[in-house]
Amino acid sequence: MQTERAKQSLLLKYGTFAALIFFIAVTNYIFKTYYIPLAQKDVNRHLPSVDYVNIGFYLASFLFLIFSLYTLLKHKNKQRFVLFVSLFIYFYYLAYQLQSLVCETCSKV
Repeated sequence: MQTERAKQSLLLKYGTFAALIFFIAVTNYIFKTYYIPLAQKDVNRHLPSVDYVNIGFYLASFLFLIFSLYTLLKHKNKQRFVLFVSLFIYFYYLAYQLQSLVCETCSKV
């Protein structure tokens, strides 16, 4: 039979994982329904604001990569390592989606 402390530890572990999945799902929904169409309008008008946001996403993703390596090497915490690596992959994916936007009028040949 598990002790009360072990039950709390399992709840904390799975609660963190569920919060991560919820965060990724909500931000993905907001990003794809609100920000991608807005960024597409800026790209169609040849405004450079999307490039600056894209650089911010790339910097945030590499910051999460540095945090993950620091957590793994210094603290030996594998749960945080997985958390930061998953956030690194997610922000890198968002930056790649922004980078792949092209002007719709210029791309028609």
